[in-house]
Amino acid sequence: MHHLTESTRVNVMKILLLGALCITTAAFAAPPASRFVDPLDKQVPMYSHASIAPMLAVTRASNDIVAAGKHGIILTSRDGGTSWKQSKVALEADLVALDFPTPTRGWAVGHDGVVLTSEDAGKTWTKRFDGRSVAKLMHDYYQREMAANPDNLALRDALQQAEALLQDGPDKPFLDVWFKNEKQGFVIGAFNMILATEDGGVTWVPWLERTDNPQLFHLTSIRGDHENVFLVGEQGLMLKLDAATKRFVSLQSPYKGSYSGVAVQGKNVAVFGLRGRAFLSTDGGSAWKPLSTGTSTLLTAGTFLPGSALSLVGEDGTVLVSTDLGDTFKKYECGMGCYSVMPGSGQSLIVAGSRGVRVLPLK
Repeated sequence: MHHLTESTRVNVMKILLLGALCITTAAFAAPPASRFVDPLDKQVPMYSHASIAPMLAVTRASNDIVAAGKHGIILTSRDGGTSWKQSKVALEADLVALDFPTPTRGWAVGHDGVVLTSEDAGKTWTKRFDGRSVAKLMHDYYQREMAANPDNLALRDALQQAEALLQDGPDKPFLDVWFKNEKQGFVIGAFNMILATEDGGVTWVPWLERTDNPQLFHLTSIRGDHENVFLVGEQGLMLKLDAATKRFVSLQSPYKGSYSGVAVQGKNVAVFGLRGRAFLSTDGGSAWKPLSTGTSTLLTAGTFLPGSALSLVGEDGTVLVSTDLGDTFKKYECGMGCYSVMPGSGQSLIVAGSRGVRVLPLK
């Protein structure tokens, strides 16, 4: 894996994935200690001012809103985002993505190969994986597969990647999590890291050899519906799940720059990323049209709203909303760097960003 970390790849990684994550303030820094404790082994302290911590993901669980961000801080709100309560979290790694396939069971992923799960709508979280156990899982899995299929070149390459992960240690982030339903889901991350589950997270299977990604580009976002599942990443990587072969196959990308996200609503698919670039397909990914976003900022997140409206947000605080499938956008400002967005109640958005979570009325 070391041969992949040349300066250009590192710079792209910083721009796309760490620009939003490097917001560090003294208020949330770990206190001095006489003995170092790995953040992967340390429970998140309870902060009196957690509601203003940088939040990098936001979603809904049951009747609550759940947000996650820096230093493993997770917040829940029962009143639509007016007030927040800090959750109990098993470790301090930065968390970048959330998904709740059921009203109470949720998943969070982040730096250092962290995968967390909650059974109570986000109030408490336990560790399912970190980079150490993920690397071992992948290595053991591909050793068994190679023993049964010694001439399979794809498995050989996957085993080499797993060996590199094991050697490097827990420094590779998971960058997104998405569940199709209570049982079927994926976690994805840097250098083509991908795991799939068919039993609600009881067991996970590496899919390193099941992606058309020979250069091991970073996988940044995965979204889908009951028919289509899309995965995007750096340098124009765009993949679609072939359910019959259980493989992510390459699509012709309209852009060679890096994508930070994908949003899916039926056959409507939006992809977006660097320099304000965004594209829309209305036929499940066969044809794409460029969207005139009117901004050059990094578009960090996006979501479809009821009625096929589309919202995109940027790291400079830009919030864009289109009600005509991207032909035109109305611009709002959320007053902070924006890193995640979801529909709010009525005519509003809920935006997670550099100073917590805000409810943005759409007027």
